Amino acid sequence: MRHKHPVANLVPGAARMTAIEALGDIFATLDDAEGTAWLDDIARGDRLRVAEARDPWA
Repeated sequence: MRHKHPVANLVPGAARMTAIEALGDIFATLDDAEGTAWLDDIARGDRLRVAEARDPWA
């Protein structure tokens, strides 16, 4: 309060969402070609991450 007037309002954060809820409308955003490209990028990134993985005890 400042001079008996509120200057801020606390608002609760957003509720947790599952991946399905968060990405539920992605089909309306991406066309088929963009969706395929996105999945290819994800797969490529996963392969790179696995290739970079190392044994921490080695």
